[in-house]
Amino acid sequence: MRGTAAAPTIPPHPVVAFMCRQALEDCLAGRNIRGLSDGKIANLVDNGNTAAISMEQAIAVAETVAAAKILDPSCDSGAFLLGMMQEILALNASLFRAGATPEILYRQKLNIISRSRHGVDKDASAVSIAMLRLWLSLAVDYKAKTRRNRCPTWI
Repeated sequence: MRGTAAAPTIPPHPVVAFMCRQALEDCLAGRNIRGLSDGKIANLVDNGNTAAISMEQAIAVAETVAAAKILDPSCDSGAFLLGMMQEILALNASLFRAGATPEILYRQKLNIISRSRHGVDKDASAVSIAMLRLWLSLAVDYKAKTRRNRCPTWI
């Protein structure tokens, strides 16, 4: 699903969501995270089912995902990077069942984007589009209280 230099292609959301969930499952599988089986990990990532997961396991899963480095070697419009951020946010919401305020979402998104998600593309305009999409996802949840607390500028 490669786009042209003039028009990057955005794959359908279900395809992106599936790829991101599979990547998260692969990241967590086989790591023996406090006794979590691969089946429980798949159930957690795919369905948000936390019934058989302890708080210690939930913390270990969140720490493992936070430490993971994700690279999209052909980022195009940034659909995978944005989809991965959404899947990680959904996983964290399932693990901790906490209501996320816009400020919390902003901090979580900023942490995900700035520390562990990387994308490259041979088309510089595609990279700019991907950066803009990530920046816009931050701007949606950003509530500036003072002039010093600005939304980050990457472009």
